[in-house]
Amino acid sequence: MPLYKICPSCGTKNAPSEMICTNPDCLADLSRVRPVEFREEAPEPAIALSTAGEAERHEQVCPGEKTLVDGGVSVTLIVNGQEIPVRNGDIIGRHHKGKEVLKDYMTVSRAHAQIFIEGENVYIVDLESTNGVLINGVKIPPNTRYRIADGSVVYLSSRVRAEVRTRKGVSG
Repeated sequence: MPLYKICPSCGTKNAPSEMICTNPDCLADLSRVRPVEFREEAPEPAIALSTAGEAERHEQVCPGEKTLVDGGVSVTLIVNGQEIPVRNGDIIGRHHKGKEVLKDYMTVSRAHAQIFIEGENVYIVDLESTNGVLINGVKIPPNTRYRIADGSVVYLSSRVRAEVRTRKGVSG
């Protein structure tokens, strides 16, 4: 399965060796972006978790080069009562988005997970974190997108519980 660096600014798929986004209108720094896997062939079902916590089967979305676009959904992670608003492409971790809240949790990696918003769907990717990502108690494999929804509970390691809140019709 091919690896790509997804630009956090414009959503362009870049080769894993790229250090700068290949989109001439963007040219964002990709030196800290980790490559993730995307299937180019027919998609296989991926597990998504409902707000009730049951596993549901959905088709894995295989975006084109510039299809990772915020669809008017705002996403907030709530950790210990503190809100972490996230946007398409944001990396969550001790040295990235949410660092003010997560800096003292050594079980959370510096670059732990990444959020993608496509239309009204929200996805999370474990960026090969040391202690993993769990969605409603189910550990997800690294470098694979999994759908999360309003009310989902995401654990960044076994110690940090984040509740997902989404609102439609609001640009994140």
